[in-house]
Amino acid sequence: MSSLNEHFKSVGYTFHKDAVRKHRLPQCCRENLKPTYVGIKYFSPGGEDVVLPVLKCSLCGRNFALFGERYIPVDNLLKFDTVALK
Repeated sequence: MSSLNEHFKSVGYTFHKDAVRKHRLPQCCRENLKPTYVGIKYFSPGGEDVVLPVLKCSLCGRNFALFGERYIPVDNLLKFDTVALK
């Protein structure tokens, strides 16, 4: 497993331990997610490199990346390669 982690570090991808799942959004985020026009590069479970749009709650400030109909909590944007979407 260490050689796989080293491979991802050398090619510039972050190894994500969080599974992509339908994340239960906090109550305040369910209706208050707004686009940030920032995308993150993500190495999907299918093996392709995709750019996911980042949404931010206007009340609590939490960030989530949208992957289909699923949400990935993004605690720190500095962990990802970001792309301007606008």
